[in-house]
Amino acid sequence: MAPPAIYGEPKITSTPEGNVTLEVVVTNAVPEKSLWFFGDREIEANENFIFSHSDEGGGRKTLKCEIKYVPYLPSRTEVS
Repeated sequence: MAPPAIYGEPKITSTPEGNVTLEVVVTNAVPEKSLWFFGDREIEANENFIFSHSDEGGGRKTLKCEIKYVPYLPSRTEVS
C-alpha cells in the first residue's frame, strides 16, 4: 500500500463567530489514526477541537478539524 499523501491544497475557512475549520483531502490514510498538530504540539479532540472525516471516493478522504472560538479570559495574574 502507498503511504498517505495530501491530495490538493489544504483549506482553511472561518466564520464571523470566530470558528475555524481546517480541511484536507488525503489518499491512503486511515482517519482514525490521523493526527492534527499545532506546531509540534498534538491537538486532541474535545469540545473546542472537533474532528470529522468523509469518504470522497477514489481512495480519497476529507479530514476536518473544527476549532471553536473561545473568548479570551485573562488569568488572575494578568488582572491584578
